[in-house]
Amino acid sequence: MPRDQQYDYRYTRDDEGDSSVRAGSYDQGRKEYAGYGVFGQGDYNHRADHRGKGPKGYERSDQRTQEMLCERLRDHPDIDASEVSITVDGSRVTLEGTVDSRHTKDLIEDVAEHLGVRDVQNNLRVERSGGRSINSERS
Repeated sequence: MPRDQQYDYRYTRDDEGDSSVRAGSYDQGRKEYAGYGVFGQGDYNHRADHRGKGPKGYERSDQRTQEMLCERLRDHPDIDASEVSITVDGSRVTLEGTVDSRHTKDLIEDVAEHLGVRDVQNNLRVERSGGRSINSERS
């Protein structure tokens, strides 16, 4: 969602020094001081990026990891995962089945690795047109 369409409250100060809390997008006529809400501190444009940092001890369940991977593969425009099986055990992903190219095989492995799993065991085989299978296992 573009920043100008996000709905959040920002602490702002206009050029005369009047403070207010408002909702909406960045206003060129005002100087924006804080991040979110009246409790935010620091410059909104220079906040640290803390995505991916969950609470201490948090670990995504294997079932949720498998669901997320399946959804990402389903939605990826360059991947036909209709012959791919996925198992997750202890945050370790195993890929089985056949794909149409080495590029697709590597792309599926990359998608799995970007979920933050411990390991990806890629047992996918590349099946060329004509039904011939080429064993191309890679860990």
